[in-house]
Amino acid sequence: MSTLASLAALASDVLSAAGIPGGALLGDVTKRLLDRRIAQAREILLEEIRRGEKHISQAGDEDEFAAILFRYQRAAIEGTARLNLRLLAAVAAGQGARTGFAADEFLAWADVLATLRREELILVAALWRIERGDATKVMGSTAASDPIWTQLEAQLIPDPFPTPADVVAAASACTRTGLVATVGGTWGQAVTFTTTPRLAKLLELAPIEDVLGRDRAFRP
Repeated sequence: MSTLASLAALASDVLSAAGIPGGALLGDVTKRLLDRRIAQAREILLEEIRRGEKHISQAGDEDEFAAILFRYQRAAIEGTARLNLRLLAAVAAGQGARTGFAADEFLAWADVLATLRREELILVAALWRIERGDATKVMGSTAASDPIWTQLEAQLIPDPFPTPADVVAAASACTRTGLVATVGGTWGQAVTFTTTPRLAKLLELAPIEDVLGRDRAFRP
């Protein structure tokens, strides 16, 4: 029995065991929902894989790719947002195009990237660009002579963040991923944030700004 059929059967069995009518109907609804999620995820993955410089058969061990597919499908079934699925697909494609598929590395990325909100991804990408002196490339123009955090707020307020406090909250949340780290906060220094080598490694596989742009243009 397929994974989707098993989940649908489970939904039906649970309701039946509880004496609640409509178990079979819920099972059908569950299967249709999961079918839609998987279909969209498949389309996203195929689009990202086609962008790669190598065919899948040239990218390494089929077992590694199978493990990646299983984790990717699990993310889709769990309701991971479309943008996050695209980011995961881009990481898989990036592996295939550069070093060959590596399931362990992909699984580690999946646990992190599936939790990121769109606003957090925008912040991370903007912070990376500003730190490297390209403040105008992400969102609008900002004086390059301004401090990094001032430039970041100028670019991200009021869209997607209404206030400076929202920017700080999102940056703080991003520290859980290891893509952003805090600096300062001792001997009277103010706490601020910076990008990390881990983000640099991610961007080698999947440039976040490009992924954001492709997601906005996506039509399933």
